[in-house]
This record gives sequence, structure tokens and C-alpha cells, in this order.
Amino acid sequence: MAVKENGNRGPSGGGRHREVAKAAGLVSFGTLTSRIMGLARDVTIAFAFGAGLYADAFFVAFRVPNLIRRLLGEGPMSSAFIPVFSEYREKRSEKEAWKLASNLTGLMGGLALGITVAGMFAAPVIVRVIAPEWDLDGVKGGVTVRLTRLMFPYLFLVVLYALAMAVLNSCRRFFVPAAAPALLNLGMIWGALVMAPFFDPPVMGLAWGVLLGGALQLGANVPSLRGVGYRWRPGFDTRDEGVRRVGRLMVPTVVGLAVNDINQVVDTILASLLAEGSVSWLFYGSRLTQFPLGLIGIAMGTAILPTLSEQSARGAQKELRETIGFGLRVVFFLTFPAIVGLIVLRAPITALIFQRGEFTVVDTVATGRAVLFYALGMWAAGGIRVLASAFYSLKDTRTPFLTAAAAMAANILLNLYLMTVMGHAGLALASSLSVIFQFSLLARLLRRRLGPFGLGRILGETGKTVAASAVMGLLCAFTLTVLPPVQESGFAVRLAIVVGEVLLGGISYLVLTGLMRSEEHRFFFDLLRTKMRRSG
Repeated sequence: MAVKENGNRGPSGGGRHREVAKAAGLVSFGTLTSRIMGLARDVTIAFAFGAGLYADAFFVAFRVPNLIRRLLGEGPMSSAFIPVFSEYREKRSEKEAWKLASNLTGLMGGLALGITVAGMFAAPVIVRVIAPEWDLDGVKGGVTVRLTRLMFPYLFLVVLYALAMAVLNSCRRFFVPAAAPALLNLGMIWGALVMAPFFDPPVMGLAWGVLLGGALQLGANVPSLRGVGYRWRPGFDTRDEGVRRVGRLMVPTVVGLAVNDINQVVDTILASLLAEGSVSWLFYGSRLTQFPLGLIGIAMGTAILPTLSEQSARGAQKELRETIGFGLRVVFFLTFPAIVGLIVLRAPITALIFQRGEFTVVDTVATGRAVLFYALGMWAAGGIRVLASAFYSLKDTRTPFLTAAAAMAANILLNLYLMTVMGHAGLALASSLSVIFQFSLLARLLRRRLGPFGLGRILGETGKTVAASAVMGLLCAFTLTVLPPVQESGFAVRLAIVVGEVLLGGISYLVLTGLMRSEEHRFFFDLLRTKMRRSG
């Protein structure tokens, strides 16, 4: 039963909303496992390679297969596959649904293999495009080409993993595919610490760790696939109706969902023209903002798509609108305090996580500037995940594609201006502004398509969220002024400062949203009380 949007009843009354929240919780928990390992990986890379020549070379080389992975896998694959696969299971038969999955596995695997081989041969051209000022005959350019060649097979492994994730999410299995990237990070940590000393230069060991982690990530999903009944039968039928429908949905979805990643590639190209270390500062800054974004926006977008697809298939537009509004309110309730926390605590967090070994105080300050400006667009990036999922559930991939293309154009224009006055921080700000622009376009177009989805209620609840986050930020900023300078402190002091500030901020935010009678505050506490009663 859908929840009626009125002033007397909060979002906690909807069974569907509870299902979405629980699924998002599973995705978020699995993603948390992966992101913690991702931070451990980044700490390891920063310790071993700092923000200098070899770190820049690795991040440029890894950016290319990682971008193609985003374009062919994960988001685009799930968004195109889940609506069609769900419809097959609902209106046709399990046998036809699994045949569709087998055909896509064969075709996508073959496509990924072909791109992998081509990419390995074209590595010098790719590096020339993405880092145009680097001399391929020099140390930096030559190592980047070698790294690019070595890591391209990761693309083949991760595209198959993306299809496995799409199948499992269609069957409401969320945790294992969300947590599996932790194994990729584990492989990279192993490569940086254990394998690196056996290679010249040592960063090549990190690249071998990428391949090891990719294999582990894919293998972890195989038992779950068998558990839901998937058995791959070799198939490469391009004439299959379902395959063609997935293909038609996927082509425009590629740009629609990957706008952030494409923007980051543009940032990398332009950062390679700036001072040495700029590529690494942007990478580390982006990683810190992607951590909460993955737990909130990506988790909600992943969890909400099957429910939206089911409601769309039934023609239940009122339920669809209510679910969209609920998803946006939850994303904003969780994202705005994370934004304020990252902005206020950017120096302590960066110093705690990265400042050791080859990563210096200068790198901490420069990375903190990137965090500041990337954080400004987090709320819009999380909201895009919900709005894009709504369009995909309607089998409309054209609108997200067009809005993403417009945002990419805006990002390039902003980059070219802001980098000249702000350096690498200008590239981060341009990315945030372009994401906010895309969110605004999507929201307006979705309202035209479906009618009002509770904008007044969203703005009212978000106003409470922003006010509580601002007070929380002022409180944390004031307490920082009486604490020791974090960059000059040891690890134990840094850890105590960050943990204390996060606890202070989290508790004050919950108290403030409770006093303001926030609906999302009440929803989550009702959900927690229900779970505690059942476990008790």
C-alpha cells in the first residue's frame, strides 16, 4: 500500500518504502565494506607512492579501463537489464528470462574481450589523449603506457561482474554484489605492499594487484548466481528481442549514468596540464567524497530501481511518484550532514587517512581543497541516482542521456575557465556545478512527465535538514579551534580528533532533526524500533 502524502502521516507508513529502505540498507552495508577497503587501499597507495610521478602515472592508466568499465558495466548494465529482465519474469517465464541473461553474458563478454585486446594495442594512443603533455619516451609517459596495457584485462573481468550484479539485484540479492568490490581493493593492497618490491618500477606490482582483485570480485558472485538459479548456457544471439531491448536502453544510459566519471576523465586530462600532483590530489579528494555518496546515493539508486520498475510495469503512477519523493528526501537527509562534515573536517580527515610516508602536509592541504569543492555537488549527485532510476523504470533512457550531455558540455566550459583561476580546485568546482545543473534539468523534466512528486514536501523537509546540518557544522568548526593543529599531530591525536568530531556532529544532527520533527528522522527511528522489537 502506498503512503498518502499529507501533513499527518510520515513516510514510515509505507510497506514499499520500508522495503526500499531495507534494500538500500543492505546495499549501503555491502558498499560500506567495499568503501572501507577502498580507503585502506588509498591509504596504502598514498603511503607507498605519495602524490608524485608514479602515483600520477597509475591514476591516469587506471582511469581509462575504469571509465570503460563504468560505461559498459554496473550502472548502465543494471539500469538497462533490470526493467527488461523483471518484465520477462513477470509476464513470460523463468526459462526465457535466464535465456536472456545467458545471451547477454556471451555478447557482453565478447564485446569486453574485444575492447580489452584493442585497448592493449592502443595504449600509447590512449595515454597521449588523456595526458597530452606527457612525453611517452620519458619515464612518466613510458610507465603510464605499460600500466595501461597491463590493467586493460581488468575490463573483461569487471563487465562480467556488472552483469552478475544486475542479475542478482533483479532477484533482490543486494549485499554480495555490493560488497564484492572489497576484494578488488584487497587485491590492490596486496599488489602495493607484497608484489610491488618484486617489480621495477614497484608501481607495476599495484597493477598486477588490480587484475588479481578483479578476478576475486567476479568469483565472489558465482555462488550467489547459482543460488538464484542462474546457469550460463553459451549464447550469442543478437537477434533476440530482449537483447535488442536491453541494447537500445543501454546505449543512451551509458552517458546518462556515467556523467560523473566522464567529467573526472576530463578533469584528469586537464589536471595533467597543471602542476605535478594535481591528478593525484583530485583523485584522493574525489575518493573522500565518493565514500559517503556510495553509501547513500548509489545505494538508494540501486535499491529503488526494482521497486520503481515494478510500479511502472503495473502503471501505478501515484505509487511511483511517492517512491521518487521518498527516495529524494532520504538521500538529502543523509547527504547534507555528510557534505557539511566533509567541508568542516576536510583537513583532519585527509591528514588522518593519507598523511604519512610519501604523502606530505602540502598534499593534505591541496587534497582538502579538492574535497571542499567536490563536496558541494554531492546532494545533486545522490539525487540524480534517484531521478535517473525513475526514468529508466519508465524505459526512457533518452532524457537522462540528453541532460547528461548538456551537463558534460557545461563541465568542459567551466573547467576551461575555473582551472585558470583556481588550479585543480577549479576542476572540482566545475564538476559539482555541472552535476547540480543536470539534477535541476532531470527534476524539471520528470515533473513534466509524471506530475508533482511532492516537491513542496521535499523542500520543507530538506530545509530542516540543511538547517540542522549548518548548526552541526558550526559546532564542529568551533570545537576544532580549541584542538591541536591536526597536520602537526601524531596518528593517535588525529584519530581522536576525527572520531570525536564525527560523534559530536552525528549526535548533534540527530538531536536537531528530532527537535525539528523531521519525517525522515522519525522514519529511521521507527524502522530501528521495529527491528529491535522483532530481534527481541
